[in-house]
Amino acid sequence: CEDTGCDVVVAEALGDRLITVQQLHGSEGVSASFGRGRRMPPFRGMLSKTLLAWMPRPALRRLFDAHAAEAAAEPFAASFETLVANLKPIRAQGHAVSVGELDPGLAGIAVPLPRPGDGGTAALGVILAKRRFATTDVDAMVRRLRRAAEDVVRESSDAAR
Repeated sequence: CEDTGCDVVVAEALGDRLITVQQLHGSEGVSASFGRGRRMPPFRGMLSKTLLAWMPRPALRRLFDAHAAEAAAEPFAASFETLVANLKPIRAQGHAVSVGELDPGLAGIAVPLPRPGDGGTAALGVILAKRRFATTDVDAMVRRLRRAAEDVVRESSDAAR
């Protein structure tokens, strides 16, 4: 947060809801619609797409069925097969990017954040202004997020001992 100026966010799947559970505000001063404690649209945005890409298939199916009306309105998730096909490249790349999907002036990049205690996966991401995203080295930001995720997992494991 301090060295990027971006907002840093963590989201988790809680039942059939995707929730931002933590948000640290950076110096850039962005204002995201789905801050801490807010339910996110399940099929839009980098955090949601990251959570879905790493979700076990039966859980993904339950979430899809629970949000059938929202899925039908989203080309990304028009059918369960379409959703699965659209999530494959995200999982293969190891990150999700969204530009203007939730807020017109914002972009985001997210990576999976393994939860050692229960084997689940959260999502760790950054939110930045779209104008800044245009000049951001996405690969470098992904590497930075992955290192941060590894640090969180390592610290969580150390604290559990």
